[in-house]
Amino acid sequence: MLFLFKKTTSFTFALEKNKNGEYVTVRQKEKDEILQIKGSGYVTYGNSIGFDSTSSVSGVKFFARKDRELKTFGSIKSASYEENGIFHSDAKIFQVAFPMDGPGCYTAFEFEKKYNEIKYFTSYYFHEYYPVEQVTVSYEIPKWLDIDLILKNGEGYDIKRTETKSKEGNTIVTFNASKLKANKQESNAPGASYFYPTFSCT
Repeated sequence: MLFLFKKTTSFTFALEKNKNGEYVTVRQKEKDEILQIKGSGYVTYGNSIGFDSTSSVSGVKFFARKDRELKTFGSIKSASYEENGIFHSDAKIFQVAFPMDGPGCYTAFEFEKKYNEIKYFTSYYFHEYYPVEQVTVSYEIPKWLDIDLILKNGEGYDIKRTETKSKEGNTIVTFNASKLKANKQESNAPGASYFYPTFSCT
């Protein structure tokens, strides 16, 4: 059995320019720390990161023993998103896999994702395909950006919100949650946005 004992995600916002004017981009940095607690022999930790023409993924890495980057283990590939034999527009996924060799085996997986414009940054979920012990999600909001973070479906979950200020005067909004069950995959079930805690930006 695998579980995420710590999931840490941060979002930052930047003002960029092109020939058409200024626009706001969003950068997501995430690190998932995974532990095997049951089972004999090898199991595989797997995950995927969705992206399309409005976003990009970079900095995909695996780590072992807290901070030692693994160069030779794990596999990473990019593929078009397909469901029931149907390809979905330009949607793609980064698929990652890492072999775990028994109880006590640790690995960490991190990546960065950039949204080309803030309008494409629509939602973010706490839950994963594995149980999660601790989740921390932070948003560093610049003084010049007027944005509201709306938490939906938070009832029944222990989600705490705090706000602090950075040295630059930016507002850092942090959400903490704990002991989340694995994301259930059931056929003909409503989408995750109907019952799992999620953020939206307005």
